[in-house]
Amino acid sequence: MSSHHHGVRNYDRGPLTSLALCTALAGLLWLSGCSVPPPSGTPLSTDDMRELATTLTVETDALQALRASGTGTAKVAGRRVFFSFALVYDEPDWLRADLRPDVGSLSSTLTALMLWNEQCARTYFPARSVVVRGCMTRADGALTGLDMASAALGALDRRALAELKDATVETDGDVVRLAGRFRTADVTAEFTDTPARLRSLTIRDGENTLSLEYRGHGWRPFRWFPKTVSAQLDRGGREVMTFELEYVSAKLTGHVDRNEFTFDVPPGARIMSWEDLGLWRSE
Repeated sequence: MSSHHHGVRNYDRGPLTSLALCTALAGLLWLSGCSVPPPSGTPLSTDDMRELATTLTVETDALQALRASGTGTAKVAGRRVFFSFALVYDEPDWLRADLRPDVGSLSSTLTALMLWNEQCARTYFPARSVVVRGCMTRADGALTGLDMASAALGALDRRALAELKDATVETDGDVVRLAGRFRTADVTAEFTDTPARLRSLTIRDGENTLSLEYRGHGWRPFRWFPKTVSAQLDRGGREVMTFELEYVSAKLTGHVDRNEFTFDVPPGARIMSWEDLGLWRSE
């Protein structure tokens, strides 16, 4: 990012609405009546951060549940797989997906049913009677309790912004960049356009770094929803996995009956962990 960014004012207890407006509508900074801001990286108070988080995520308030489908690419342990998917999301942090890899005659044997809930995933391969389980964070991890499933939809859990400590804000044209610390993790989020749309999200917690990028916003009536989502997970500076989703359909709904989308695993199915598949090494 350019070294000529303009930081946004750290208001003491002044009009918080004005702060949020000046920050979220970066392209209209001078028309909003803000005085010339101090240098880039000016810190924000806790109350200002909460107000700003509300403004930047206001359009995603309608995200209670969503159904979508599309195609994707994943690279795990040096192997790349193309797949189609259909998913159902329900707040908070619950996602059920059907995944069908595109590997010719083997596609049917690798079809997978995935359930993500509270930072943990369970993926069942019916044709092979195998279940792969694992959790993104430890029980005491920095991201525990956050809605990470919404990140796959281009929406950011407001709490991750509202609770940022030592937060700073920068603007560059129509891009607003926030950086701060959430519990033990360093978080950076970039928003763009009016109304605000999440452009990128980076979370660093110890040796783990999760980076996401969002492109193609506005193809659905709910304009914050991106066309593509790209992600990369690194551990100890080495790539663990990457994936990219390209949505071809998406529809907001009310809360779903989660019982309709669960799946049963038959007795005798083989249980494996992510580590068993070599997901924590790069080949």
